[in-house]
Amino acid sequence: MKKFCQEYSPDDFLFGRNNKPLEPRTLQCRFKKFLQKNDIPVINFHQLRHKFAGNCVENNVDIKVLSEILGHSNVSITLNYYVHPTMDFKRKQLNMAIKK
Repeated sequence: MKKFCQEYSPDDFLFGRNNKPLEPRTLQCRFKKFLQKNDIPVINFHQLRHKFAGNCVENNVDIKVLSEILGHSNVSITLNYYVHPTMDFKRKQLNMAIKK
């Protein structure tokens, strides 16, 4: 990751000429090229948002806070569309409940 930070800045991905925001397709294309160049499995850029939400839930981030970070109008959108707990996480939750 250090190498990435040294070679690129966030502006290289988010802004183009004249400091104008990039078109989403351009951002997706650059993201894909970055993944391929660094031997990282290629995923859709939007999947990062879902992964982020899932990781936040698994690390006990408050759902209301997460919902606000994602820009949702209510937590039900976050829970219904962005949170997909893994089977491992479900097992851990059940094991914690049983121990209580």
